[in-house]
Amino acid sequence: MSSHPTPFRSLVTVWFSLFCDYALMTIPISIFPQLNASPSSTGLLFSTKAILQVISSPVVARLVDGYNLEPLILGLGIEVVSTFLYTLKEDYYLWAVARGISGLASSMIISSGFLHVQRVYRQGAEMGSAMSNVATGIILGVTAGPPMGGLLYGWGRVVPFVTMILMLTIAMSMAFRLQVSQYGGF
Repeated sequence: MSSHPTPFRSLVTVWFSLFCDYALMTIPISIFPQLNASPSSTGLLFSTKAILQVISSPVVARLVDGYNLEPLILGLGIEVVSTFLYTLKEDYYLWAVARGISGLASSMIISSGFLHVQRVYRQGAEMGSAMSNVATGIILGVTAGPPMGGLLYGWGRVVPFVTMILMLTIAMSMAFRLQVSQYGGF
């Protein structure tokens, strides 16, 4: 097995993983009003993912150094579980738990994803360009999430979340295949 991942494949995998993670962050925005919570409760619900991500990121960042893509794959798997919780019912407290779990998963995805890109692109300008490219996955995910959520919710209550589960599963599969082909497995 090669010890150096294919740069383009690495970029696409990390980009899509970050896109899915941040689309999931914003997809529920257009759905939150269905929970009939106060504006401050809705704001707290929205920020729950970010709060848990900020709290867990320093610890997770220290742990991912000893691994290749395993934390990214695990984070995507945890996102699938958190996204499944949204499909159970429209309940404020259940969704708060889902968002909190998603925040922990997000810290794994972003820390591991950016570390992987840094390992693949070692040169200054090349690394800066690669980091900028994968960061567009975050930006597009944040931007595309609310209209995606609104559009898909119009087709059914669980459609946005089932769609995200499928997308996260694809991202997890891409990362798994990259892990196996470049590092020989786990």
